[in-house]
Amino acid sequence: MKKAAFIVIVLAVAFVFSLVSFNSVFAHPTISLLDEIQKRGVIKVGMFLQYPPTEYRDPVTKEPKGLNVDLANILAKDLKVKLEIVDMEWDAIIPGLLARKYDICIASMSRKPSRNLSIAFTSVNTEDYAIMGMVRPNETRATIADFNKKGTVITCLLGGITEHAARRFFPNAEIKPMQQMPAVLEVVSGRADMICAENVFAYNYIRKNPGKLKMVFEENPLSHEPSAISMRKGDQILLNWMDNWLQFQWDNRVMQDLIDKWVIKGVAD
Repeated sequence: MKKAAFIVIVLAVAFVFSLVSFNSVFAHPTISLLDEIQKRGVIKVGMFLQYPPTEYRDPVTKEPKGLNVDLANILAKDLKVKLEIVDMEWDAIIPGLLARKYDICIASMSRKPSRNLSIAFTSVNTEDYAIMGMVRPNETRATIADFNKKGTVITCLLGGITEHAARRFFPNAEIKPMQQMPAVLEVVSGRADMICAENVFAYNYIRKNPGKLKMVFEENPLSHEPSAISMRKGDQILLNWMDNWLQFQWDNRVMQDLIDKWVIKGVAD
């Protein structure tokens, strides 16, 4: 009897330890960056402040402006913390996030599978970007086949979704990735034939620079690339909260009002 009782006790102890081990492996973390943000009283948001009208610097005050800046301010208010915007070059924005220079990115970043391998994205979109082109007003070419030829020069934002679209649809053309405004000026000056651009940027540029360029592929965009809020992988608590928060902004028309303000109507500097 004593031996049997001893065996039962040993088995019971082993079972308890197995439960503890199981829970430690599969339980969600109890400490999240969300808690740290609230404790520190500041949320740090990475942005690319060279992309009007969603994120840019006011030409007079040099202060951040745009749709994503407004969205980040609403986020900070809802979290009851201060907002700190960290301005980064586009090709450094994901490395900066991974290096913990900021907590999240609200930077018109699409959910490309290659990006999602290293960072996490909300499943709820911010904007829905359509990829189209801008050409000089006297340009007669209007189809993919017209531009997909040797000798054609196409610019695009370095490392962005427009570069991916340009290389996919125009493999026979020369693709010149660079920063956004230099890419536009290459076309305006005649050194390039077309720039692949997202609809938000293209509409804003044409509205503010009448007669400089015109749209192609407007009715049938090359692709659709919805953007999202990004963060480091592994923090399910933060990701879940951001998803719910962003969905709340759509449900209460906050996101649509921002899109109407900055994208549809446009705001003059």
